[in-house]
Amino acid sequence: MAILEAYRVKNRVPPPGIKAHSTRAVGASWAVHHRASALQLCKAATWSSIHTFAKFYKVHTYASADASLGRRILQAAVPPSGSSIHPWFLCPPMEASRNRFYGLEILRSFQNQIAAIQRDAVWWLHTVVPSISKLSPKDYVHCLHKVLFTEQPETYYKWDNWPPESDRNFFLRLCSEVPLLEDTLMRILVIGLSRDLPLGPADAMELADHLVKRAAAVQADDLEVLKIERIQLLDAVLNLCTYHHPENIQLPPGYDLGFS
Repeated sequence: MAILEAYRVKNRVPPPGIKAHSTRAVGASWAVHHRASALQLCKAATWSSIHTFAKFYKVHTYASADASLGRRILQAAVPPSGSSIHPWFLCPPMEASRNRFYGLEILRSFQNQIAAIQRDAVWWLHTVVPSISKLSPKDYVHCLHKVLFTEQPETYYKWDNWPPESDRNFFLRLCSEVPLLEDTLMRILVIGLSRDLPLGPADAMELADHLVKRAAAVQADDLEVLKIERIQLLDAVLNLCTYHHPENIQLPPGYDLGFS
């Protein structure tokens, strides 16, 4: 009753399903608003899991009701100083009501956007880059791994030293633990089958295997992490597993490989 009365005094409509336990969510959210660190927030609320945080915490105190999706993500992920990842992504939010999770919807949209960006980036590396640039094989493979967040962590922050060291692991997890789209996976396999591109069959299979396992580790009932509908993808996998002897192989006269 005291919480409802406080809203009435301020001439504001109380959130649906508000109860005494909601004070924990409101208090933690305002601590975040006033730049409490992730460590302080998690320690005070005894939170430790990033997935629990994404499900159960966060009373929205930043964005206006009509803000765009991109603005909502930025305001939720980056504090006013712009120097660190917002604790919203680092520890679990408390629920404002049991049936309405404010933070989870934003997180899922962000994950799906990252997956779509990776799909488009891999398409660009496959179809556009070879025709406009002469990248060395090493640089091409590096670019492919970098957009998929499979490179070494230091490659993402060594130039501008951002994000801060305390936030780096969380930031990489946030951007890498995302769905794997069928188009992304298929195009990686096709790149591996191409003799004109520097990603070989074995490396393409290894990269695909890593991405599938990473997506499978994202345990979420409300997020589709991988869906395969095209039988051509299985054909591509089998073709990549086919042994191809080197074109410049030197064999003794009359030696038969046993296959054509």
